[in-house]
Amino acid sequence: MVEVQQGLGHGPENYPRKNLTIADKLVLTYSATKDFLRATETADNMPNDSTRAIAYKKIASAFARSGMDVPILNRLQNPVDVARIHAEAGNFKAADETLAMANREWGKDLIIEFAKMKAAAGIDPIFEVVEIKRLIKEHEDKYPTPQLSLYEELAIIEYKAGKDPSQFLTHAEDKLDELTQKYPDFSGIPHDYSELAKAYVSCGNFERALVVADKIKGYNPIIEAQVRMKTLANIAEEQIARGLYQDAIINTELAVQTIEQADHQPEHLVIHLKNCQKIEVAKLYATIAKAKGLNGEDPSGSFALAMEKVGDISFEGWGAQSLIEIAKAQRAVGINPAVVLDLALKGIDAIFQAEDCDVYDIVYGTMAYEDLALTQAQIGEIDDAKKTLDHLENADTKGDDTKSEVSIILANIAAAEARLGLSSEEISSLNQEQIQNILRSNNELATEAVVYFGLDNRLL
Repeated sequence: MVEVQQGLGHGPENYPRKNLTIADKLVLTYSATKDFLRATETADNMPNDSTRAIAYKKIASAFARSGMDVPILNRLQNPVDVARIHAEAGNFKAADETLAMANREWGKDLIIEFAKMKAAAGIDPIFEVVEIKRLIKEHEDKYPTPQLSLYEELAIIEYKAGKDPSQFLTHAEDKLDELTQKYPDFSGIPHDYSELAKAYVSCGNFERALVVADKIKGYNPIIEAQVRMKTLANIAEEQIARGLYQDAIINTELAVQTIEQADHQPEHLVIHLKNCQKIEVAKLYATIAKAKGLNGEDPSGSFALAMEKVGDISFEGWGAQSLIEIAKAQRAVGINPAVVLDLALKGIDAIFQAEDCDVYDIVYGTMAYEDLALTQAQIGEIDDAKKTLDHLENADTKGDDTKSEVSIILANIAAAEARLGLSSEEISSLNQEQIQNILRSNNELATEAVVYFGLDNRLL
């Protein structure tokens, strides 16, 4: 059981952000460069070709998202992977040219990825939309689930591009209703309705999302509750993103009531499911706390309820994901998440230290370490992220090789460092006075960075 500590605090005043100096930012870029190099070298030394290829793709992706040049493109053997990296870096022209030169066909996943990235970048994905519509026609006489997902993806893409998505969502809903009438006992129907409800949420139609979620009434009551809870939670997150904090609080509280008041027959609810329910409820209370904090209310009570739910989880380490979500929420409202993140790390450590730790525990624990380190990096806790990475490297994985995970985590930490640091253009524009101030900062790493980037030559 996770030990719950008090003293979580409340309000942005509890977590003053450190103002980074030019020297600090230069050190972060220097550290990012070294960490990217170490990540690449770790991947280079992997004996398995397929594992190494996956690591290269993930490292290249981190490079692209960091805003830095991607020096390992020549390690990617598949032109599609190269094109994807160009697109992630925002260079869609290079991505298109790469595929054209290789005479490669666009796969479904790549078309959807490119369309979403272009829409997010404010570029109308006209070509990709035409291709998705063509793929929908190809699936017309086949099992409809792939077709449904394409309609949903197309609706989201059109919405992000500033267009009306309703025709695609309505068509998907009609198709799914037809499927339900034809195959009422098909086990995938709740999942399909849940995904359609999620698409409605992504397109801002919250009311219709709930109507769609309720279309599975008559199935297992636990599944009904989970689908409605998930839909309400998705709505709340979207409302938070839109600044509708009070609405988000109401919907998340409804989500908690839905999952807690569902008809959970004891004989149907094994320990695994009970723990999963507590994990979900803990995350929901974290969402309530985040919305309250952003709305100017005191979130401490909701954070305490979230921690209480984590404390009730009976399997050591299972609460790590909930703790990570709580930490993200704390960070969003200005609370230092160090205590909660440390609890998450201790919980994951306990998975590997248990006498009955098996291969499934190792897989789960490795993923948990990765999620924790990436979360710490994303919220700017770089040193803590590297500490978590050390724990993974030192964990007893019963002979399981974690070099791939280590290289990928390190690359993502490097990307976070690069985003906090100075860009190559900013480094190039540093003047003599700024360089001298960096050298006077008595920061040994900053001095190393000045020499590494050749800035000392400008003082001659």
